[in-house]
Amino acid sequence: MNAILSYFYDWVNVPENEIDPILGEFEDAGAKFLTLVDGYGKMFLQDANVLAKWSARIAAHGLGMRSCHGLWAGIYDLVWPEGVDKDSGLDAHKHFMREASICGSMNYTVHTGHTPAGMAAEEGYKNIFKALDVLLPEAEKCGITISVENGWQIDLPVSIQKIIRHYQTTDTPLSNLGVCLDIGHANLQPGRVYEAFSLLAPYVVTSHLHDNDGVSDLHRQPGTGAVDWSFVAKALAECPRLQTVENETSALRLKVPIDNLCHQFQSLLG
Repeated sequence: MNAILSYFYDWVNVPENEIDPILGEFEDAGAKFLTLVDGYGKMFLQDANVLAKWSARIAAHGLGMRSCHGLWAGIYDLVWPEGVDKDSGLDAHKHFMREASICGSMNYTVHTGHTPAGMAAEEGYKNIFKALDVLLPEAEKCGITISVENGWQIDLPVSIQKIIRHYQTTDTPLSNLGVCLDIGHANLQPGRVYEAFSLLAPYVVTSHLHDNDGVSDLHRQPGTGAVDWSFVAKALAECPRLQTVENETSALRLKVPIDNLCHQFQSLLG
């Protein structure tokens, strides 16, 4: 597989004096890239120097960034109703996306979000399209791809496909729009991982890898749950636009050793 391997970590909940030792563990385990997490995005909105400092800090350990999980929840979700709050959320996305691209990120993952109670599905799609209409021109300027992530709702692979197909009927360049295929989310419905690849493989630019029992979104280490990883590894290798593959195990919460996290992930994906 030619895609870049990257690692999530809950850095905002790591004590300051433990960050560099953990970065050193990633370096010693052969990791090359870390995912820029949304927690740093929210810190960046308060302090414009945060990401430059973080980029330099990880570079001292031979690490870089090629993927970014964008801001999410509430006003940052694409489905959020129009209004002043939505506008400020989109402005924040553009600001973070620009800085993420400067730090080296190739893709910027966004959430559609859950359709609010009382909102018709078609109104939700209109909100999503309007939000992407604002964000995609900025992505083109930045040279970054917006990757829309599948959630855990039952119909999400079909919903994401509908978003892509909408833009196939417009003049919007699809080079800056793709899919983040979250394997753990897809695994929460029987057969959904296979369906997700059958519908979305041509558009997948990044993938979030974590495991679960098929019932709850546990973010376990790949290989410790019910996901068919042999199928996933082969299917990802056949995704023509794939840029990055991201390990989204909750390693800090689950106390997964960094060397085990990295070596198992590298072995899984060859």
